[in-house]
Amino acid sequence: MKLIRSVFIFLSLAFSLNTTAESVVIECYECTSEHRHSKALSWGEINAPYIPKPYVDMYDPPLITILNLKGAKASTYKVWKEDGFYTPGASRQFHVIARQTETDVKVASLLDELKHSLNDFRGTVLSMTVPDDVIEDAWEFVGCGYCKDRVHEWLA
Repeated sequence: MKLIRSVFIFLSLAFSLNTTAESVVIECYECTSEHRHSKALSWGEINAPYIPKPYVDMYDPPLITILNLKGAKASTYKVWKEDGFYTPGASRQFHVIARQTETDVKVASLLDELKHSLNDFRGTVLSMTVPDDVIEDAWEFVGCGYCKDRVHEWLA
């Protein structure tokens, strides 16, 4: 139950962060820090606001939090577009900036809680043994509809 509660709280926080204009949460699975940075840049190509270079410190660019759900890690970036190379007669070019910043304390603590809950869950599952009166061996379970029902009843 603790795992389910942790996952529910974590996901509700992620969706609540998504509703504000200043914060966006993007999930990934088994991604490295380079992948998380790349995802922030990709998001910025389409969504980031243009901020002229001299005014970057005056504006608060959107915060993009990339969550690695498998590794329970998060990276947060401020993302915006700046002027890029200009060629006369060509369309205006922009350069996307994704500068890493500190991840929100709530997100970090929920990720830690999620990591501990997953470890507890893993330990519980590994310590379980299905009794012989429920199912005799794993091969009996394959293609056996009523066996699945017995295991579900035993788990409940």
